[in-house]
Amino acid sequence: MDLTVIRTWEEVDEALREIAQITGEIEAREAAFNRVVGELREELVQRTRPLAERREALERLIREFAERHRAEFGRRKSVELNFGSLGFRHSTRLVVENVKAVVEGLRARGMADYIVVKEDVDRQRLRRCDPGMLAELGVRLEDGETFWYEVRREKVAV
Repeated sequence: MDLTVIRTWEEVDEALREIAQITGEIEAREAAFNRVVGELREELVQRTRPLAERREALERLIREFAERHRAEFGRRKSVELNFGSLGFRHSTRLVVENVKAVVEGLRARGMADYIVVKEDVDRQRLRRCDPGMLAELGVRLEDGETFWYEVRREKVAV
């Protein structure tokens, strides 16, 4: 079929048939490709599982060591080593025991804009509120530290 000009309804119909055929072929090839990618992804997960498990075990051991040797950090928040650094970051988590009660309390105080649409608490905004009011609502702030580490991959040949 000449692709420069369509002259009849039959040629339009033939072009539509060819488009349908091409679309089906493209979709079939995409599906085959996606199957192969999925299989490769699963194979990658299986092959790297021991490495991921070893990494998780090392991370746990490093965290436990750092916690046991916390006094050696002194006033520093982190320790720099040859192949990376590690430390503790201060974090404050907003703990809401009873979301429904907090939502009702916020509404009663005319603070509906502190409530997200799905009837949950806007924790980021609420954490800026007075601690006394938070306590009345059944909310408390928990201070803690989160362990972290970074590796210097450029120093290790892969």
